[in-house]
Amino acid sequence: MLLKVPTTIALVCSFSWVIVPNYEYLVPERWVIVSGIFVSIFAVYGFSLMNASIKSKQIKMIIFAVFFSFFIIYGLFFAIAPYGTIVTIPGYFHDLTQFIMPISMSMNSLDINQNKDLVHVIEWINENTAGNSIVIGSIHWRGWFSLFLDPTNDFKYEESILNISNFKNNSLFKTHGPGLCNSKTSSQDSRWPHIILVSSSEKAFENVSIFQVYGSGQFKVYNISKILCKYQ
Repeated sequence: MLLKVPTTIALVCSFSWVIVPNYEYLVPERWVIVSGIFVSIFAVYGFSLMNASIKSKQIKMIIFAVFFSFFIIYGLFFAIAPYGTIVTIPGYFHDLTQFIMPISMSMNSLDINQNKDLVHVIEWINENTAGNSIVIGSIHWRGWFSLFLDPTNDFKYEESILNISNFKNNSLFKTHGPGLCNSKTSSQDSRWPHIILVSSSEKAFENVSIFQVYGSGQFKVYNISKILCKYQ
């Protein structure tokens, strides 16, 4: 009974995306992992009951070895398979499950072919700002920016900052806006402190496309200091 209650809760939350429109707030993909742990416990218990009903010890050992060898091998493939290689059953349905069921444990915040593009973006920012700039991007990229971004620049990954319509009321912009907009440095000089936005989504920032200053692959760099000054 102690296991049935959390298992039921985990299973319900795992399929919350079926009935809840904004399912990302319930993180069903994480509940899938939790429910998998509980279901696995029940599965092993059921296997032990089935195996206990077999009288021959030799057959019991063979079934036991085959059963656990399969899951050990299956788990190893899932753990070490390169990203994009389908070696598990959920992988065959990846087009339908998307992020909810990963293909393998070798997950990355970016596809391998996008790695160089993000590095090029960071290098461009380093070369075209004088430091003390604020760089805004996805929280999933914080490791990349920690490795390659010039430490004189400040990387921010607060998701609320990415709401273009709410720039004026954002505390970050209230703090840094006056210094940027009242800078005596010529706006033609690309090496003065900026507020830089890095995005990989074209649809999300169509209305600020005129502020794009660089692009590499699917990554776009926007100088949103100009938007901020518009609000001052």
